[in-house]
Amino acid sequence: MSDLSQEKRIVFTRSDGGVSVIIPAPGFTIEQCLENPSVRADVDAAASPVSIVDVEALPRDRLFREAWKQDDGGGCVECPDKSRVIAHEIRRSAREVKFAPHDEVIAKQIPGKTQEAEAQRQAIREADAIVQTEIDACKDVVELRAKVFEMVPILRRVESEWTS
Repeated sequence: MSDLSQEKRIVFTRSDGGVSVIIPAPGFTIEQCLENPSVRADVDAAASPVSIVDVEALPRDRLFREAWKQDDGGGCVECPDKSRVIAHEIRRSAREVKFAPHDEVIAKQIPGKTQEAEAQRQAIREADAIVQTEIDACKDVVELRAKVFEMVPILRRVESEWTS
């Protein structure tokens, strides 16, 4: 027999617009969790009614966690506009990683290597501009997720950690 409290989540929108999801600790019920003074203080300060939802009412992973918003049923959906902003942040971070070895060459002013490093940086900028356009063209969060996984393949490998 499964522990039903582990299949439920407490969900509410905070006053800052973010969504909080509280998972009861193993062995505790939703009711016991809500009686906890720390949880109670968060719940009392909530900007929306508190919902108790099945885990399936939440997005399957946390890739766009900061883009979650409560839906009419009390669960969460990913806001496409906020998800797009996050996808661009990931794109920029990936670009910085690609720039790093060339930045080092330019910073050290290594003779005969600086022009080559700048040419590599320009190639990275051009490729990044294409990805930026592709992100902007994504029609929904599913396409954004696929584009992020394409940009940063290691995220697909850790996706299973987000879904647990």
